[in-house]
Amino acid sequence: MALVKWEPLREIDEMFDRYIRAMGWPSNRGQELITTGDWSPRVDISETTNDFVIKAEIPEVRKEDVKVSVDNRVLTIQGERKQEKEE
Repeated sequence: MALVKWEPLREIDEMFDRYIRAMGWPSNRGQELITTGDWSPRVDISETTNDFVIKAEIPEVRKEDVKVSVDNRVLTIQGERKQEKEE
């Protein structure tokens, strides 16, 4: 059995999602819950007169490995952070 880091905010989010599903409302906008291996970088979002400016902290990820898309008014930033482990 693997040790899993306790994340109280994730538990609250999952509890809220269960409540939303029990009420019959769509949850997480059709996306799956984040699994333990997923990574969510910090982002800073600001708005100017004509634009939205989104700055994301994605260390160790090359610009070429980042995919930005907008689908149904939802912005998605995808990429892969590779961790090399020497044993």
